Amino acid sequence: MATNRKRRARHIREGYSDAKVEFLLTGNEDRDDESEWWEIFAWEKEARRVAWEDLREGLLADWIEEHPGTRPWAWWKYDAPKAKAPGVPDWHLSEMVEPRLRVGGSGAPSWEKYPAILPYFTRGIPDSWEGFDKADPPLIESEASYLKRLGLFLPGEEKRLPADAFEPERVEC
Repeated sequence: MATNRKRRARHIREGYSDAKVEFLLTGNEDRDDESEWWEIFAWEKEARRVAWEDLREGLLADWIEEHPGTRPWAWWKYDAPKAKAPGVPDWHLSEMVEPRLRVGGSGAPSWEKYPAILPYFTRGIPDSWEGFDKADPPLIESEASYLKRLGLFLPGEEKRLPADAFEPERVEC
């Protein structure tokens, strides 16, 4: 029976297990299979970066086809624009991505209250918060808004997005 579904090309992933490819896409280290967990746990940081460089083009194209207006974990880790943060040690700046904008809600990233805490982000969202109200959690610009603000959409990507792709996201603190 014929379908209207597009067939995606399988990109060359030789030398990279499904667990490693999934990790590059999601950043999720949790595995049901203990051998896969050890494989990810033992995977050196530099080897992860090299794997992303090897697989970036195909994985990114597949990801955007399925999840327009978002980016996989490895893109955030290795390709997202880097933040410019006065007072942050140089060794940490390479880890800091340009954050997604806070657009409402309560609370502030921990480092704003405690300057000794270094900023850390997951997908452009601060990892730790202070002074938030669970009834009014922080609101952050969506990934789609971030990509638009920084001019990072691929050709035709923005047109494929529903209007709600630009709605702010609640941060679960």
